[in-house]
Amino acid sequence: MKSRVGLAVSIGLNLGLAGVLGWLWLQPPAAPPPLSDDLAVLGAEALGSTNKVQIRYVQRPDFRFPTNGFSRFTWRAIESADYRRYVENLRAIRCPEKTIQDIIVADVNELYAGRWREKLTQQAASFRYWQTGDTLPGFPDEALDRAATELDGERRSLLKELLGIDVKDSVAEFGTINPTELTLNFLPEERRQRVMAAQEEFARAQTALLANPEADGIASSLEKLQAEHQQKLAALMSPEELRRYEMTTSPLAMALRSELAGFEPTEAEFRQIFEARKQQEEEVEATRVFLGAQIQAQEATEAAEKKAQAELAQTQAALLERLGPERYAQLQRTSDPNFQLLLRVSRTGGLSPITANRVYEYQQVAQVEADRVRANAAFSLEQREVALNGIRAETERTIQESLGDFAARAYREWNEQQAVQRDLAAGGR
Repeated sequence: MKSRVGLAVSIGLNLGLAGVLGWLWLQPPAAPPPLSDDLAVLGAEALGSTNKVQIRYVQRPDFRFPTNGFSRFTWRAIESADYRRYVENLRAIRCPEKTIQDIIVADVNELYAGRWREKLTQQAASFRYWQTGDTLPGFPDEALDRAATELDGERRSLLKELLGIDVKDSVAEFGTINPTELTLNFLPEERRQRVMAAQEEFARAQTALLANPEADGIASSLEKLQAEHQQKLAALMSPEELRRYEMTTSPLAMALRSELAGFEPTEAEFRQIFEARKQQEEEVEATRVFLGAQIQAQEATEAAEKKAQAELAQTQAALLERLGPERYAQLQRTSDPNFQLLLRVSRTGGLSPITANRVYEYQQVAQVEADRVRANAAFSLEQREVALNGIRAETERTIQESLGDFAARAYREWNEQQAVQRDLAAGGR
């Protein structure tokens, strides 16, 4: 009788246990208990109190790896908004130190690469194609160099504090951005990507053609490829966008931004100069293609040069009419090596371009006066020499007072070197 009762009780307990296990099986796992206050102590507002270098550019869940009752392991439990806590959590799970370095260095590099790309994008957004100095958007300059140095200093200090390691690379190396994308910053994203794809396609096709430079008809093939590329760009951009693209990226535009230093054109003036020079280049190129092999003859060469000079004179006359006499004269002086030297030594001496312009104008006036003295038949040889010496002395005094000792000395030394070179060249003839 007792054995029957015991058997019934045993069966009942087994059935009850099976029911409980089945119920537990069907229930979803319980959520992990919340972290206690002593573990979740660091929030975004506490960053400045833990890191020497403040990090405000990424958002991560702010968790500390638990040591008490956290039943499910997830990466969310390891990551932290504070890098010091992040390292502690990785070490708490006995992650190899080399792996910790790889994780943290990659994460910090990504953070600072993003900040560097922001700097490049900001500089590209402020780029003005008509202003002299910068060749292209994103082209390294003093401001970008300083920004890279500051970011590298922060990044290296942070990695030294976190991991005790020294890194030598720079954000400018791994935080790269497609320079073409920067030059197309004025286009909407979708069309910018299409223009970049067209440029890449053109570059591949051009490289394939140039791989066999001895092939028959390569010049005409390259010309045809270039024309097709221009048609694609014209289909992707409005006429005004295409013109801005040319005045930003073309070799002519880059050359003008260098050549016009000291003239400092307005946007309208840059466009006028660009159009005049572009037309001149197209005419010269058309003449070269047309003449071809025939230009080898001396007569044809001289005729072509005269024609080019006449076309240049017409272009300059049109430019004079557009700019006006004063601005045209200022433009002309930029091609004078003497003015470029004055501009360079003025900057070296910490002076403004205005000083270079003022000295140059005084030199021109002095030259006119010296020519007048030389042409005056009423002067004796002695009177002419005295007058010319006076003009020369006054000119040197004005240069000295305007440029200062350092820049004036550099200017004189350069002129002396040029005189020696001219004498040597004359002696070698």
